[in-house]
Amino acid sequence: MTFYKRNLPHWHPKGAAIFLTWHLAGSRPKDIRKVTATLAAGTSELSAGKRFVILDREIDRAAVGPTWLRDPRVARCVVDTLVRGAIVLGHYQLHAYVVMANHVHVLITPSVP
Repeated sequence: MTFYKRNLPHWHPKGAAIFLTWHLAGSRPKDIRKVTATLAAGTSELSAGKRFVILDREIDRAAVGPTWLRDPRVARCVVDTLVRGAIVLGHYQLHAYVVMANHVHVLITPSVP
């Protein structure tokens, strides 16, 4: 299993599927902790998973920053690249993906380190 840490720890178990999310620069609220706290007001301590869901729903609203992925031509570039990585390059098995207005979710199983 490989491990590395940037802003969050990342574990990559060999042969396991990986769920990836990325967003357009500037599409997340500047003060994420404040947004999460405001949206979760009145609830008890939130787990990391619940914080992720709250933030993901906020990003889904696409109320902040660029929304270039709404343009079908731009979204098609992302989809074509995902498919190319799976079929042409064989870097991963592509199980599922969704292209949102300002972010992308992907479920893959890597075929290469």
